[in-house]
Amino acid sequence: MFALEINLRKGGTTHPYVVLRHLVPGRYDAEVGQWVASDGTARWYWSTDNLVDQAWLGLRPATVIKAVADAGLQFDHRTGTGVVLHMLSGLAIDGRFGLTAIGQTPEQAAELYHATRPAVDGRADSPQPRKG
Repeated sequence: MFALEINLRKGGTTHPYVVLRHLVPGRYDAEVGQWVASDGTARWYWSTDNLVDQAWLGLRPATVIKAVADAGLQFDHRTGTGVVLHMLSGLAIDGRFGLTAIGQTPEQAAELYHATRPAVDGRADSPQPRKG
C-alpha cells in the first residue's frame, strides 16, 4: 500500500517568491538555482508566515511597521533588500505576522530576518494607543 498526496494549490513558498519577483526585477536562473536581479546581482530570501509571540497580541500593525522602519530593516527599492511584512491582521488574533527578508547574500537575508523579532519585541511593552 502506498499513500500519495497531491496538493494543487499554491503553497507556502509562493508568497515569498512573488514578493521577490515583484520587488526586485530580474529572473530566476534555474541552472544555479538563484534569483538574479536585472543589475546582475543575486538575491536570497528568508521567509515565514508564522512569527508569533503572545506579547505581540493586540499590537497595532502600524506599530510593527514603524518598529521595522525605525530599525532600518524595511525594504529599500534602491538596494533591492530589506524586510517586507505581511499577515499583520494576525496580531489581533494571536500575536502573529509574516515577513520576507530579502538580501544580496544568504547571510544578509538571515540577518534581516533575525533582526525583525528584537525590533518588534522592543514595542511590545509600549502602551498601544486606543482607536477613536
